[in-house]
Amino acid sequence: MQYPNVTNCPEGFPFFDGSSCINCTGTNPVFNMQSKKCDSCPFDTTINTDLRTCQQIPHYIDYSLVENYMLDNTTALPTPDPSLTPCNSQKPYFNGTCVTCKLPYYWSANDNICKSCSAGNVFDINQK
Repeated sequence: MQYPNVTNCPEGFPFFDGSSCINCTGTNPVFNMQSKKCDSCPFDTTINTDLRTCQQIPHYIDYSLVENYMLDNTTALPTPDPSLTPCNSQKPYFNGTCVTCKLPYYWSANDNICKSCSAGNVFDINQK
């Protein structure tokens, strides 16, 4: 379908940068509609070429590197997917994205969220 008041770019160069039709490939595979330039995906995301969007790279929690977690009514820690990499030490917990969870809060291995202790209680790293 053609529109007379719109620049109709061909399929091979589908994005309009204000002066010409361009294609976004290589290290800048995403068209930023605000800047009208080809751009890279943000940190810790990758391009989904089918959807032409940046998606979060999945990770796992390396429980050997963190102390403030609790099993929270589950019997064991989850087994990490060997095809994934762990979250970094600054944001070691993963619930769709790598996040922090610092004392006095604790990470619930069962609910996969950062929680606070109930009133009058404190988290003890020796009691998982």
